[in-house]
Amino acid sequence: MQDKNDKRGGQKNPLSGEAEQLPLVPQMLKQPNELTRSFYRCSGTAQKLFMAAVATFVGEKKSAGDRWLVIKFKETLQSFSIVDGSETRDTFRKAVEEISELSVVLLDDGNSYHKLNLFEEALFDWRKGVIEFKPSEKFAAFLEVEHRRGYTLFNIESVGKLSSFYAMRYFEIAMSYKGFMGHVKSSDGWAESNGVDLGRSWFFSYSISELKKLFMIGEGQYKLTQNFVKKVINAPIDELNRKIPEYVFRVQVVRKNSSPRSAITDFIFWVTDVSGGGGKSPFEAELPDIESARAFIDGVRSAVPEEFARRLADRLANKKAFEMDILLEMAVAKSIEDDGLLPQPGVFEKK
Repeated sequence: MQDKNDKRGGQKNPLSGEAEQLPLVPQMLKQPNELTRSFYRCSGTAQKLFMAAVATFVGEKKSAGDRWLVIKFKETLQSFSIVDGSETRDTFRKAVEEISELSVVLLDDGNSYHKLNLFEEALFDWRKGVIEFKPSEKFAAFLEVEHRRGYTLFNIESVGKLSSFYAMRYFEIAMSYKGFMGHVKSSDGWAESNGVDLGRSWFFSYSISELKKLFMIGEGQYKLTQNFVKKVINAPIDELNRKIPEYVFRVQVVRKNSSPRSAITDFIFWVTDVSGGGGKSPFEAELPDIESARAFIDGVRSAVPEEFARRLADRLANKKAFEMDILLEMAVAKSIEDDGLLPQPGVFEKK
């Protein structure tokens, strides 16, 4: 536990206490889906530290008024299966510096743009064996509120097995859609013909342009589609299948027409849970389910029926064959809430 005499209150930042007195990195990471699916780019080590910081903030029930996070360096290495050494410490120092400047884009749809700066300060003292982070006030408030609507949950040690930034992002994004397991259909029979057990599976999809925005890939990178597929799709998906045996990841390539040489329009990422575990953990029991999503959608639809119908019609006009209606409806409901059109903002959030 943290020293009772350490009165940080989000204001002071001295390192206090011995490393042995500091809390461990929580085993489970729980973060808002909006953060999981946001746009950003960083090194693999910085990504792991970022996850450790979020897991600590949520796990210790921190608040905007009590923001300082203290993480034990050796426990962080252990959580992510990283071997200590002089090169490792230099890599982590650079990652801490990287995190201090990290920001994410939560929304960029052509009409609205929302960028969130994450941390005000980041400290690394390997003599005391600690890493400290101070989330920005807005990021802390975001973590407090946004997870009520829907959040991503997974064992943080699973990410420790991965080295690729892309693999880590695909894994956390996949977990953010796990609530749809067993509720999806294959629009063209591809899943069934490729051995996907629909009762234990779900999917998410992105186009090439959407993936480039998601991972903040520059215009000059991967100009050839085959290079993009090799580096951004195949390599990280292969890594996931090698290192996380509890899940099977498959990629369905969607083309403009039936010709195998026609342009690629989308990638559908199918995920199957093959862990065989029975029942739900206490964490999984808290996950917002399909019913919770529908309750939120129905609440917004009832509050502003005409606006909901208008926006949904626009979405359906451009719907792809494989897209799930509930995701389109959720996007419409969220956009209405974000635009402040609900008579009582937040009233439909999961408490």
